[in-house]
Order: sequence, then structure tokens, then C-alpha cells
Amino acid sequence: MPSNKNVQVVADLTQKAGKASSIVFAKYTGLSVAQFTTLRQKIIAAGGEIVVARNRLVNVALGKPQGLIDVLEDQLFTLFSYEDAVSAVKALYEFMKDNELVQVKGGYLEEKVLTAAEVDRLSKIPGRLELLGTLVRNLQGPAYGLRTVLNAGPQKLVFALQAVAKQKENNA
Repeated sequence: MPSNKNVQVVADLTQKAGKASSIVFAKYTGLSVAQFTTLRQKIIAAGGEIVVARNRLVNVALGKPQGLIDVLEDQLFTLFSYEDAVSAVKALYEFMKDNELVQVKGGYLEEKVLTAAEVDRLSKIPGRLELLGTLVRNLQGPAYGLRTVLNAGPQKLVFALQAVAKQKENNA
């Protein structure tokens, strides 16, 4: 019979997993409290959350997907990315550049268990804000080009009129 505490933890993890766009599991053995606090702050700023819970409870909360039990080994934290599937993962990989103690073991995205290599590829996808910026830039490009082409005709006419006026001044 599961304890009330474990039932509550599973319910909490299930709720978090339902809201999350992606989930990453990483080993954090050897991090100091200060380093882990810094990591948590970076993840929160990126729209995610880190939860440390027993691997067995995480597996139950996610519905025991095939292959997840192989990922859930060692002392792991679970990263839930809420804003989009990439932003919190990118923040984790930025942190990992300076702290080699953190190792990504795998992930979970759209009911599919991801390997560490697949999570690495996910971290390299542009984030939502980057994609929106690219979209705006691409939408503005043709409008800017059209404006330039439409202004070229009157601009050439003005230059021609100025040349004629200058020529008449020189002849007079």
C-alpha cells in the first residue's frame, strides 16, 4: 500500500508532466548546493522547473512508458519545460558548459522517451522567441524590398529633374 506522501508526490508529478512541453532527466551527483541553486534559478528564468523525486515515482507519474526505466537510473533530477519544449533545455545545456558534473540521461517528449543524444539535438533547435524573430524578419523582408523598388522610380525622376535643372543653369 503506497504511503500518502508518495501518492501526493505522484499526483504532483503527474500534474507537472501534464503542463510540461518536454521533460529531461539529468544526473547531478557532485553539484554543490550553490551550484544547484544557480541551476534552478536559470531554469525558472527560462520557464521551467527542476524537481528531485524518486525515479520509481517519476516512472509511475509518467504512466510507465516503454524504455523509461532504463533512463531512470542513478541520482537524477527531472526538468519540466513549461513555456516551450526547448527554452529550459537550452538553459540546462548553457549551465552544463560550465559545470561538467551534470549529465543528461534522457528525456520525454510527446509520449516518446528520448535518448541523451536526442535531448542534445532538442537543445540545438531555436527557441520560440528566436523563431518568432526569424518569422518577423522574413515577413518584413519582402515589404522592405517592395518599398525600395517603388521608391526607385520617383527617386530616379527627382535625379533626372535635378540634372536637367543643373544643365539649364549651366547653359544660361
